[in-house]
Amino acid sequence: MSAGDTITVTRVERTRTRTGGSTGARPQRAVSPASVRGGQTRLARPRVYPGDKRFTSYTDRGPLAATPANLAMLLRDYHDPAPATPRPRRTAPARQSVQPELIETVRTYMATHRIDPAGLVMQPPQNDVLINEPVIVYTTRRHQDFVLTLGETTVPIHAQAVLYRYAWGDGETTTTTRQGAPYPKPTITHTYRRGEPTRITLTTTWKITAKDPVTGAWIELETPLTTTETSRTFALVSATTYLTNPTYAPPAS
Repeated sequence: MSAGDTITVTRVERTRTRTGGSTGARPQRAVSPASVRGGQTRLARPRVYPGDKRFTSYTDRGPLAATPANLAMLLRDYHDPAPATPRPRRTAPARQSVQPELIETVRTYMATHRIDPAGLVMQPPQNDVLINEPVIVYTTRRHQDFVLTLGETTVPIHAQAVLYRYAWGDGETTTTTRQGAPYPKPTITHTYRRGEPTRITLTTTWKITAKDPVTGAWIELETPLTTTETSRTFALVSATTYLTNPTYAPPAS
């Protein structure tokens, strides 16, 4: 080459275009055949797990060559399989309540079955009652239980006294929810002022409930039952003062 000659050097670069980006001159980078696609981590060489025979015999050629298919197979076999989805348990259908039929059956049974009254007790127990002195009344029965048998099924029935109405025989009445108590701590009393022989009438209201043999719930009948009872007939008398010492004489003034 003589003086004055011109030498031109041309640099040739390979270009690569990325989707969604600009085109630029960038050297081509080699990608390992063991790369995992889909946005996962790229592995330059397969990892070796010394404790597992499947990986200690790993080679770069043959059936275990570093190909994407072989690597995916090894990774799939390495992880534990997903647990099996448990089968849904079969549950027995819920038993239906027999409430409408039960209420009608209990209503018919109680209409034909005798229910005892509340058990009226009157104090004082003698036949005559003093005017202007209180008369004490109370009851001895607040609950009653029955059993209705329907074939092999038994239905418990419970009656509870919830209201008491006393008619005293002199035109006055008393309505209460109290059962009453005897002397010396009475809670229900009445005082007569005058009148002819009379008697006391007690009307008791009972709430009726029955136990559903299917659901076990207690069902209340819409219409309660009532019982009526009367006391003995007694006379109303005034207290009379008698002189017990006929020789007594008041002192002279």
